[in-house]
Amino acid sequence: MNNGIRIIKTKDSSVIPHLIPYMEKLIQKANEEYTIESFTQWFRHAINNPLVGLWIGLKKGNRFVKSDGQIIGYAIATITSNLEEDYVNITHIFSEDKSVTKELFNAIENWGRKNSLKIIAGITSRNPEAWKRAYGYKVVSYNMEKEI
Repeated sequence: MNNGIRIIKTKDSSVIPHLIPYMEKLIQKANEEYTIESFTQWFRHAINNPLVGLWIGLKKGNRFVKSDGQIIGYAIATITSNLEEDYVNITHIFSEDKSVTKELFNAIENWGRKNSLKIIAGITSRNPEAWKRAYGYKVVSYNMEKEI
């Protein structure tokens, strides 16, 4: 890790309250329509699933259990399938520091490689070209939705 950043993968659900301020910023920034309550309920249930990963970015030397305000980013990803192959799907990734975001992406990519996966995917509602330039992603399809 660089810049005094430490990324750890954890299954400890006690970190969730520390992530809520970041989740609120992400939801607000992305204009997401789900609530923190529905997400944390899903996450508390899913955290023990080996196909779900949670990474947190810390300033070196800090432990999240003592770190009100010291978490500097987080990411959540799942291993899923499109019926042709398994892949890593980034559910959430957020930090206000681009170097932390980059380290979180690296950690998720390493997790995918460790699980013999070749594709990492995610959805953005903001500027896909910026994701392409910064992280090497390409747009391969568009998500469509319709309220029913």
